[in-house]
Amino acid sequence: MTQQLPILFSVLWMSVLIGCSAESELDQECEPCPEGFTCMVTPFGTSDCVPERNGGLFDGGFNGFDMGASMHSGSDISLGQSVDVGTIAMNGTDQSIMVGGGATDSGLNHDFATTADMSQMGNIVDAAPVADSPPTPSAAGDHPSSRITRLDVPSSASNARLSGCRVVGRNAGSGLAGVFAILGTDLTDQLQANNSGHIPLVLLSRFLEWEVGLTAGQYGEGTLEFYFGYALGDDVFGIDETSYVAHSNPPRSGIRFESVFSGANFQTSSGQFMLETASFSLPFLVELELAWLDGSVSVTDEGVAMTDTTLNGYLTFSSVRRIVMAIQTFCNQAPNDLFCEAANRFLDGDPSTPELDGDTSQIARDVILPLMRNLDVRLEGDQAMDCDAFCEGGGCIECNAVSVCAILESEPVEIR
Repeated sequence: MTQQLPILFSVLWMSVLIGCSAESELDQECEPCPEGFTCMVTPFGTSDCVPERNGGLFDGGFNGFDMGASMHSGSDISLGQSVDVGTIAMNGTDQSIMVGGGATDSGLNHDFATTADMSQMGNIVDAAPVADSPPTPSAAGDHPSSRITRLDVPSSASNARLSGCRVVGRNAGSGLAGVFAILGTDLTDQLQANNSGHIPLVLLSRFLEWEVGLTAGQYGEGTLEFYFGYALGDDVFGIDETSYVAHSNPPRSGIRFESVFSGANFQTSSGQFMLETASFSLPFLVELELAWLDGSVSVTDEGVAMTDTTLNGYLTFSSVRRIVMAIQTFCNQAPNDLFCEAANRFLDGDPSTPELDGDTSQIARDVILPLMRNLDVRLEGDQAMDCDAFCEGGGCIECNAVSVCAILESEPVEIR
């Protein structure tokens, strides 16, 4: 893959200079599309199954729970009549979900807004009968632990919605797929053991204070924490001390959510989710704001695992700039790296003149963001809202973040 990087960056550079036509036709066909979907060329030059909307073709963007998406946890996306409820955000301080004004063809409508408090989330996830899990086994202990084995970013907006992604934004959280295509690997690859048996990225989780013998519904609610870790043996892992908030007593993870269960389904409050890994060939940093999880647990004799779960959140423009700065620093220190040799023309990463490195904001906009399918959502405080992709001047809502979604799965393990 690294041998292809110069070609990939050359293609990207040409697209920045002359643009890519969203109407270009490819000698490529979609796989058989499900009912209610039509094959068409997307704005990114690929063929994709996109949903039909009110008798016409979908315009490439989703607003809130478009396509009639059900609001309760773990539910499948309904392809019925479009129900557009506009902005959706989760408040990290008072743990509430904000459902903002709906959208119309002429623009955003902020005429109504309703709030559902986290204390009432059980009413939301109880909208339909949900099967409970079996009681947890003694092997799970009072803090059922698991290792994340899958973090897949959907390849398109339509695939993201069908996978249960509920972020605001026309890309529905699929933007990072383009970055992983350039890297030639993805997060799921890094979460799996390589040929030597080493797991490049160990990401652990556990539900705190879940007493042995309780079903998920009986557990009801509790804290879900994530940690970076390392292998101690087969299905036995330790926690990297850097995962904890400095000087916290008792130790408290920096990635921490409050979860509410209905049967085996759960939703969490919102917070930050930071993923920094050296397992890639260059620095990779993801800092998600207003992040939350929505999914289910499976309880077996081995313990508790997360299944059919989505990690949702937003990557701000400032976070994208920090990715650029991390790459510039790396390439100043390793100018002969194959990636850096290809990327230096875009990043101005000449190690002899680091003070001349290109403007990070411009590089983020012209090089990195096109790989992420550009900014597609606006964050204001604890709210995420739809925005105008080509906003210039007043009278429109400018985008300032990238929607991110990943399909998450885990397997029971022991943490010591």
